[in-house]
Amino acid sequence: MNRKYVIHPAEYAIGENEKLYADMAARGWLLENRGAYLSRFRKAAPEKLRYRLEPCSPDTPNGETELPEDQRALYEECGWRYVTGRVWIHVFSAPERSDIPELHTDPRQQAATLKGLRRQYYFSWIPAILFLLLYFSLRMVIIRSSVESAFAGLATAFKLTWFTHTASISLFAFAAFWSLYAALRGAVCIARLRRRLKRGAPIDHAPTKRHLPHRILSGILLACCAAGVVLSVVQWAQNEKYDMPYETGGPYLLLKDLGWNGERTQVFYSDTSSYVKTRRSLLAGQWYTYECVSTNDRNGGYVWMYQDIYELPSERLAAAIVPMLMNEAVFARSNYGFKRVDVPGLDIAYIGYMEYIAVKGNTAYFIKYSDQGTQADVLARLAEA
Repeated sequence: MNRKYVIHPAEYAIGENEKLYADMAARGWLLENRGAYLSRFRKAAPEKLRYRLEPCSPDTPNGETELPEDQRALYEECGWRYVTGRVWIHVFSAPERSDIPELHTDPRQQAATLKGLRRQYYFSWIPAILFLLLYFSLRMVIIRSSVESAFAGLATAFKLTWFTHTASISLFAFAAFWSLYAALRGAVCIARLRRRLKRGAPIDHAPTKRHLPHRILSGILLACCAAGVVLSVVQWAQNEKYDMPYETGGPYLLLKDLGWNGERTQVFYSDTSSYVKTRRSLLAGQWYTYECVSTNDRNGGYVWMYQDIYELPSERLAAAIVPMLMNEAVFARSNYGFKRVDVPGLDIAYIGYMEYIAVKGNTAYFIKYSDQGTQADVLARLAEA
């Protein structure tokens, strides 16, 4: 292999990056390109090289992250070879044993070059904050709620997603925590480095401190992210969708169980036929169904039913998911909410306008059913199933 990829330290670890590149060159791997998380090396004869990372000054024209041509030309005239660069960081190299001067001889002046890198870490918080504000604002607008109810709705929606997409939510949580931790650590380390430079202490170009707590925490978070990716792929691979059978093949109802024996048809979406979707997360087996049949009565020529069914590890969790399902309601929430009823055979049962929520053992049901004339039949048939 003539190419090798290595995870490099973050941009704020200037000395650690320089030492990594020098060590790799001594082993016969020369830096070729620096990416977001990986550096690419090419096979070559071992060399004793000095590497220096030069952060781009925030005073460059239009805030650009490229080094000015005159600054780069000056470094190259002094004997430094430009290797690669990415965003605020640019890498130069020179033979180890040479009289080539350092890029910076005054640490106090070098401190100013770190302003752009510091700003990068401060700004890395903005996308996450904006995303949360946008999501929260849209939720308030859609349901016309108060701030308090919007927060409650956001919390219950997140809880339900935790049940249905456990691996993906875990991946998102670990990735977000790792990203925020990296941003916070970067901001702290850059501020600490600037203080040292301002005091006249130069950068240590060959540090020996291993930063074990940081390495261990980062390793754990990255391992958790990798596990989340694998589990998410496994969960996605188990998803299945098929035409709804004419005989019950799962814990769901058919419209014929409620007395509708018409021919299956399509409504709302012309390209959507009656179906069953199955999915499994780390916490719940799931079934999502849609069925529509033609009629010749007051229902407008058709009747339809949607079902969301969750099989959970325990009866306690099945009961806990009920408020989350209520939060997902569309018709009942805008039409006086849900009314609790007692139905023999069901542990919990609620009726709302065209929507029903029930718990039977460790299984929770959320049903949308268009015929209000036979609403009592839904829960009764569910109890018998």
